[in-house]
Amino acid sequence: MDARGRPRDRTPSRPFGRAVKATLLGGWLALAFAVHVGAHAGLLVGLARRKPRWRALAAAVVPPLAPIWGWNEMPKRARAWAIAFAAYAVVIAGSQ
Repeated sequence: MDARGRPRDRTPSRPFGRAVKATLLGGWLALAFAVHVGAHAGLLVGLARRKPRWRALAAAVVPPLAPIWGWNEMPKRARAWAIAFAAYAVVIAGSQ
């Protein structure tokens, strides 16, 4: 009981809760971005090694073209690109 006879609030303030959430979201964001950039670079290299080579340059300028063109020839890289992009979008949406 406090000085006025009311019961004390037993829920402590959680100053570290937001910091932990921000750290976890920041780590997830960095990891998703790194995987996304790596998958995109892998797709660009794969596209540059196959004909027509102009697709690599176009995919560098318009990034969504990389997984579209790589889906049949490089499905693992294209899936990694899509999953990393989705994870990045989830973190951005969850941090709002």
